Amino acid sequence: MKGRLVRALVLILAIPAAGCFFFGGHETPLGHAAAIGDTASMKSLLDAGADPNQSGAYRLTPLALAARTGHLDAIEMLLARGADPHRGSGFSAWPPLAHAIHKDQRKAALRLLDTYTGPSPDLSNALDMAAGYAQADIVAALLAHGVDPALSRADGTGALSLAAGGSFDLDWSYQSCDAHTATVRAILATAPDLRLHGSAGDAARKSAERHGCTELLALLR
Repeated sequence: MKGRLVRALVLILAIPAAGCFFFGGHETPLGHAAAIGDTASMKSLLDAGADPNQSGAYRLTPLALAARTGHLDAIEMLLARGADPHRGSGFSAWPPLAHAIHKDQRKAALRLLDTYTGPSPDLSNALDMAAGYAQADIVAALLAHGVDPALSRADGTGALSLAAGGSFDLDWSYQSCDAHTATVRAILATAPDLRLHGSAGDAARKSAERHGCTELLALLR
């Protein structure tokens, strides 16, 4: 009986430690303030020497947290105080731009897009994510920034297949046919000769058919 109690106590004490290991420790004061857009507290913390790039809970930086919650004033303050807009954080090591797109914070995404001056893997990944989420305005902005919509994997997975078929992200479901059609149209406006191909292209077409997106399918013929 005593042995079981000891083992149970060890397990209880281990849970917080495991949480810190897997989730990146406790939320930092600056990260918390950034997440809720408390710029007054942010200023005080930064003036006192808080690191704008220090990650906390879930391994997220303050800028990633501000991006995920869409607090533009917090984003501007962090950028002005040395936060790295291209620093990966979180379990997937996404840059803040990807975090903004993932949480459908479009104004934040557009602001963070302005921190890029040329093509990069970050922007190509952002295009695929925004296309799969049917964020036509973000897709158009990324294309205007020079991102190549023709980049794809060997199986045909790319911006067009994701726009037509939807994202495979568990946090998202297929949006309306209108949203996906607008996203496909934005891609074809830049790359009119682009077509679905490979197994991913076949799956995307079937997904569009299953959702009854006739206008979208007509664009792809």
